[in-house]
Parts: sequence; structure tokens; C-alpha cells
Amino acid sequence: MAIENRIGKVKINKKGFLMDFDNKCIEEAILKAAREVDGLVKNIDPDSVYAHFSSKSEEFIAQALTEDVILCLNMQKEYRSPHRPPSLDEIHDTVIDVLMDRGFERVSSSYSIYREGQNALRLGWLKKRQFAGNGYPKTLLKQREKWCKKQGIQNIKDLNEKIHQGKFLELVSLDTERYEQELQKAVSQFEKKFQQKKIKVMIIAGPSSSGKTTTCKKLSQYLHNRGYTFKILEVDNYFFSSEEYPRDWFGDMDYELPESIDLCRLNKDLESLIKGEAIYPPMNNFKIRTTSQEPFQLKENEILLLDCLHGLYPPTTEVVLNNLKFKVYIETYPGLFNNEGKSIKFTDIRMLRRMCRDVRDRGYTFQYTLEHWATVRKGDFKGIVPYILTADACINGALLYDLPTLKYQLYNNNESPFQDQILAKYKERGRLDAYRRGIRVKKLLEQVELPTTEEIKKIPKDNLIREFIGQ
Repeated sequence: MAIENRIGKVKINKKGFLMDFDNKCIEEAILKAAREVDGLVKNIDPDSVYAHFSSKSEEFIAQALTEDVILCLNMQKEYRSPHRPPSLDEIHDTVIDVLMDRGFERVSSSYSIYREGQNALRLGWLKKRQFAGNGYPKTLLKQREKWCKKQGIQNIKDLNEKIHQGKFLELVSLDTERYEQELQKAVSQFEKKFQQKKIKVMIIAGPSSSGKTTTCKKLSQYLHNRGYTFKILEVDNYFFSSEEYPRDWFGDMDYELPESIDLCRLNKDLESLIKGEAIYPPMNNFKIRTTSQEPFQLKENEILLLDCLHGLYPPTTEVVLNNLKFKVYIETYPGLFNNEGKSIKFTDIRMLRRMCRDVRDRGYTFQYTLEHWATVRKGDFKGIVPYILTADACINGALLYDLPTLKYQLYNNNESPFQDQILAKYKERGRLDAYRRGIRVKKLLEQVELPTTEEIKKIPKDNLIREFIGQ
């Protein structure tokens, strides 16, 4: 029996213009997002109520999800009033939350990124050729899969075989060489653009734990060796104080959204620096912000270097002309499959990296990182992934030895966050995102063989993985 729709109108813009509520539009939008990620049936979570629909058609499942959306909207009494209909954005938010809650994580992600990209097009932040669609760069993913296949490593079974053969350090050398080659390619791209227009700002951007810090250091060193001089402006100092931070629905501080940064002050300082003027940047210990007493100024031939999570997000550096910026994007595309033949999610690799770093450097628990990851992903969707195609260079920060190294770090040094009793509590408390991610990553790590302690110790000190596991 269909859910009765009590929502009559939808507010489509800030001027208050109204249109009729059409559930078919929601169904079509869900189906469009799902087609980009193998469809709804292949994305059904076995632990969700939708597991019963695995034999149903895509259209049937989309209709059921739409009814769930309508049910959620009906529960908001103000939306049923002709004086307070839901806005189009509020409906989009509800669709995204329903998809995530019902276990359609990839579809929800696809929907979110497409929505943000369309908004950026309307605002003029993106050109049509820069529209990233659902955010899954198929060309880059296929390139990585092809490279892995050439190395004879396509899945966890192949990876384990190399470890059994004592070839773990060969994997380290192999993928480190590939990563360094991509850095050298970025150097060439930088120099080519610099010859056309003197670059004033280089931005290293990418989602959490993609490898920005190491990439920033290595790229600047390579370019320094070729005669370029850089000066780093610490963007982290521009975060608002803890009292001003937005928080997620569980009350956690939300460090992940672009709005967490004082973009007004950052752009004012960037404008002054480009003019050659001195600034007094903020200093931030993540509790209070003060102002540095030391002036910060670019010399005539110095290039400003920004290691910035949301460096591609247009408002972050809107005062700097695009032809004066060189933007590097880094992400972790593993290109491997698990033992069930499913692609390993690059977001899972990054979450495991961040778990290791958070425990070591920030005093957080593994559980905190797992619980907070949904907020990290929302920041990805808004200020990072939609702008991939605006970058001048793209680097893959994934490593063939990520999983065995991170498993060693997680399981040998600390209590696992993926114990059955811990995950069961997430499910009981309704924290389904943490539960589902935890179950998935637990199964993945169980398939991976561990390297020896001696092999871990022999990973070079300047290797990208050291950014997360330490020295």
C-alpha cells in the first residue's frame, strides 16, 4: 500500500517560488544516482530491511525508497502547511539521509556529489567540462586497475601470495616508484603552467588521509631543486575556535566542512600576500584563536604553498585568479578487489589511515574515528570531490601495501575497533553508518595477511605510509 503524500508544494528558490510536489522526480533522481554505481540491487545492504527486495526491479526499489522519503517528510508537521512547504534542498537532504539510513551508501554518495556539482554549476564555480558528475573518476580508477593487473596483483589473494613469498618490501618499492613518477609528472605540469603565467599559489588538496602532507613536502622539495622557492601558510590556523564550530547530529565537532574555516579572513590575507603586503596570520590551538606577532610576507620570487583539505573549493581562494594557481588533487584509488570480487573502497583505506594517525597524533580512539567518518564524508561531498576536474594535476596516493601495513598497525599495537561486541552496540544505538562501515572493514582486514615486524621497520622513513603509522 502506497504511503499517502501530504506534501503539496515545494519551494524551489530563495524567492519562494513554488512547484507541485512530484514523487516521480525523486524516483528518477534516485535511479540516476544508482546507475552510476552499479544500480540499487547490487548496493542492497544485507543487514537492512531492503535485503528482502534483492529480487525486485530497480524501479520497484526506487519507488519504495521514495515512499520512505515521503514518510519522513510527512512527519515534519510544518511541511504540511501551505505557508511552510519544504524547499528543494530540504527534500534533497531527506533523500540523502534515507539512502544512507537504508544502507545504500554508494548511491547516497553519488546523489550528494551530483547535487553539489549541479549547485556549483548554477553558481558559476564550475564549467560544464569540469562537472565531476557522481564523483567517481572512472578513467583514473581504470588506469589504477590496469596498473595493478600489470603487476600481477588484482585482489587480496594476489596480495597475500606476495606477502607469503616474502615480497612485501618489493611491493613497497614498486608502488613508491609509481607514486614518485606521478610527482615528477606534476612537477612538469607545474613548470609548463608557470612558463605561461607566473604562478603565485600552489595548492595541495584532497580528502582526509589521502597523503596531502607527504605530497606537499615532496613536491615542494622537487620544485625547490629546480629553482622555485615556497613559503607555507598554515591553513589550519584559520579554523574557527571550538565554541564556533558546527557540530554533527551526534554533537561531535564538525571539522570537515569548508565553513569550519574562516574563509573571509583567509581570503583577505591571501589578497594582501598576492599584493606583496605583510599579514599577521592567526594562531590556533583548536581551542582559541590568537593573532601572530610575527609578520608573514612573500618575497618577490616566493610562491605561497597551501596544504588544504578544501583547497579546490572555489570560495577557499576566490580572491586569487585561477591562472595564478596550480592545484594538485590527491586521492587513494587502490584498484584492488576483495575475495568476493568487489572493489575495495578508497574511503575505507583513508579511514584506516586516519584511525592510525588519530590514535598516534591526536589522542583519539579508533572508535571516535569510525563514529566520525560519516561527517568526514559529508565534507568530501561538499567541498572536495565535486571539484576534482578543476585540478591541474592528479596524484594517486593509494599503495599496494596499505592494507597489510595498516592492519599491522591497528592489530599489533592497539585493541581492534572492529570487535563484534563494539559493532553490535553501534547497531543497538542506531549508529548504522559506523556499524556498516565497521562490519565491512572488519571483513576486509580479516582477508589480509600480516607482514613481519622486520618488514614494517624497513619501510623508508620518508615513505607516504609513514604519515599515518609514524616512524
